[in-house]
Amino acid sequence: MERKALGRGLAALISSKPEVEISPQEKGEGTVIRMVSLERIRPNPSQPRKTFRDETIQELAASIQSKGILVPLIVSERGNGYELISGERRLRAAKIAGLQEVPVVIRQADGAEKLELALIENIHREDLDPVEEAATYSLLMEQFGYTQEGVADRIGRDRSTVANLLRLLKLPIKIKEALKAGQVTMGHARALLAVPEIEKQLYFLDKVIGEGWSVRELERRITNQRNYLGRGKGRIVPLPASLSGILDEMRRILGTQIQIVPARRKKGKFYGKILIDYYSEGDLDRIHKIIVRSVS
Repeated sequence: MERKALGRGLAALISSKPEVEISPQEKGEGTVIRMVSLERIRPNPSQPRKTFRDETIQELAASIQSKGILVPLIVSERGNGYELISGERRLRAAKIAGLQEVPVVIRQADGAEKLELALIENIHREDLDPVEEAATYSLLMEQFGYTQEGVADRIGRDRSTVANLLRLLKLPIKIKEALKAGQVTMGHARALLAVPEIEKQLYFLDKVIGEGWSVRELERRITNQRNYLGRGKGRIVPLPASLSGILDEMRRILGTQIQIVPARRKKGKFYGKILIDYYSEGDLDRIHKIIVRSVS
């Protein structure tokens, strides 16, 4: 059994701070809201969020018992029922709260649009961890042919943000799990991407977790290992202290990992190479534009 009501527009429906409770009798201009049986709603198979914390679902269920569902779920018609587009936390909590039906907005959407709506809602509510967000971007690109720039435009993110998040998928599972669990930050993860050997990545991960290294400390330790590369028979040429500030500034401006590989001339003067990491054609294009702008 379904009941109709009128509510606010889609922009309000994905707001992270709903202000009014939806009433089945509410009338006004805007999106049509229906009350639909929970039994007729199937979960979203492309739900970006893969991890749901039981304690937060229980808290939401208690809130629903007290105040009702403040923001309707978004669904699409599927056979004799509906497929959830966004609102899985509310759906799970509503079941725990003992509700028989929930308010929904019905949208006609294809696979890409469903994924976009679910992703946008989770981003606006800050429900996704970085790895889940990156995996969803990757899904949009692989299944629906999006470019990094296309994802950025559709989701409302900077292209560099999309590129940096996608790089996280290259990390070992243990590091991604630590990031999902909040044991390390995005800054730590970006620094670990600069370490080519998995064994060393995991070594540094253990140090970050076990000894509480800050991002800056981790970067310093990685720099000590990677930037002191010399030429000749096992000779190590240390990076001059005067270059450390230059290196930090270049990393900040270009938004990627950079190595200075020095060598020593006979008269004691330094020369060497600058190695700039990039992780996709889009990332290379971004770095190229920054460099071109700086000299034009």
